[in-house]
Amino acid sequence: MAGEIRGAEAVAAFFSGRAQAARLALVDGVPAAVWSHRGRPKAVFTFAVSGGKITRIAVDAAPERVRVRGRGGRTGPATRR
Repeated sequence: MAGEIRGAEAVAAFFSGRAQAARLALVDGVPAAVWSHRGRPKAVFTFAVSGGKITRIAVDAAPERVRVRGRGGRTGPATRR
């Protein structure tokens, strides 16, 4: 996903039907969603919130940064067992 989409309607249209595979998360204390494919995280969406509204969505799909923190506090790639 390159570029920038502006406006609530345009953003909603872009994500319509696509967000079903994402799971809510906190990333460094910031509201986020993690999108996975076949049990492996592929992208992290972080949200900036102001006045109760999402004002910015940043997407990070760099494999070296898309990692999850497990229950034991270890950081590493997600795997399905």
